[in-house]
Amino acid sequence: MENASKALIIAGAILLSILLISLGIMVYNNAKGTINNANLDQETIQTSNEKITQYAGIGVSATQVNALMTAINANNGTNPKARITVTVKGLTSGKHYSGTYTPPTAAAAGSVGYIFSNGYTYNVTYTVATATGGMATQGYVNAVTVELHT
Repeated sequence: MENASKALIIAGAILLSILLISLGIMVYNNAKGTINNANLDQETIQTSNEKITQYAGIGVSATQVNALMTAINANNGTNPKARITVTVKGLTSGKHYSGTYTPPTAAAAGSVGYIFSNGYTYNVTYTVATATGGMATQGYVNAVTVELHT
């Protein structure tokens, strides 16, 4: 009788151990999935931003700035939570650029119709959203500024 009692206690301890190990594995797998999603989000942001940031710099050619405007239009059409606004500083319409610009809104993607003139170089800078709200999503490029390079 004493041996049977000890056998039941040992069997109960083994079952409890298996239960605790299973619970630990389940918690680990759930945490692992969350971490992988966070890394995926960062990769998505980085990939999206690279389409814009590759054009940033000092003394950027008109061809590159025009390609940037195309990339911004594509982004604004496909990414409503991270639309990009464009600002031109110190540029004269008809001389340094032509075309029009319709800023994005919550309902519309906006349209960058600027065509920058050859023969000039430009300084291109960008800002990254520090918070999520409206058309901005934290971590994504949300504004681009184009100035004449002097």
